[in-house]
Amino acid sequence: MYYRDDPFDSLEELILPEGLEEIDSQAFQNCGRLRRAAFPSTLRKIGERAFSGCVRLEAAELPEGVAVLPAGVFEKCGNLRRAAFPSALREIGARAFAGCRVLEEALLPEGLVSIGRETFCDCNSLRRVSFPTTLREVGPLAFSNCVQLEAAELPAGLRAVEAQCFCGCWSLQNLRLPPSVRTIGAGAFSLCWMLREVRFPDGLESIGEGAFSGCDRLARVILPPTLREVGPSAFSECLSLSEAVLPEGIGRIGPRAFAGCTALRQLFLPASAQIAPDAFAGCGNLRSVSVPFGWDGTLDLPEGCEISYRFP
Repeated sequence: MYYRDDPFDSLEELILPEGLEEIDSQAFQNCGRLRRAAFPSTLRKIGERAFSGCVRLEAAELPEGVAVLPAGVFEKCGNLRRAAFPSALREIGARAFAGCRVLEEALLPEGLVSIGRETFCDCNSLRRVSFPTTLREVGPLAFSNCVQLEAAELPAGLRAVEAQCFCGCWSLQNLRLPPSVRTIGAGAFSLCWMLREVRFPDGLESIGEGAFSGCDRLARVILPPTLREVGPSAFSECLSLSEAVLPEGIGRIGPRAFAGCTALRQLFLPASAQIAPDAFAGCGNLRSVSVPFGWDGTLDLPEGCEISYRFP
């Protein structure tokens, strides 16, 4: 085992011997001169933050026997361009690659089950991620501020998109959520400025607070009838949103859910929906709203907007 108290401050190249099975937590943390690390095929365990802060480390070619990459293991390795993930990998811990600003792709292997909190956050150059079909959990903020990430093809079997998971992914353009997804967490896709289209699956039950707020180019939203709650400010300030389809069966639409969506011009409100009075506040170009006969709700609507009542 290699221990964190060993003096490695001036180390530039690390070649670990065959037979080694474990590297201790923080063993090579903040080795600012380390450029290359060669791992033996016998390695089975790497401790938390073992290589964090190795700002010149260029690649991580991990051996096949490693099943867990623990918290912070390569955090803030600002020059890490390549990471080869072993086929035995089942779990990537919190902030394992956070702040790896030049990492361009993460080809995650089949068999991977869990990605932790903030695992790839602030990976500013990350353009491509392959999500394995075995993946069941992606933690909050896992890909936040990955500003070059253009697509996220999430696998079937994933039941939740956690809070702020893709927040600030400016380049994300299209999103298809798998049919297994039941919840979208608070701020999950907020500030995804280039996002144009989202395909929501039947079976989706809740969209959290601010989940898509500030998605400037999102033009169309078709919500499924299984949806029970649209959280506060869920689609607020989506400035290009010109169509929002709210089907019969949909439940509560929370405060300011669509506030500031200035491209919206008409709405069809289903009888099933419980709508907060300010759900469409600031939608200054809204011209017509269709509601069921007998509807007695109140809405903050712009001057000149007409309400029409429809019969069953």
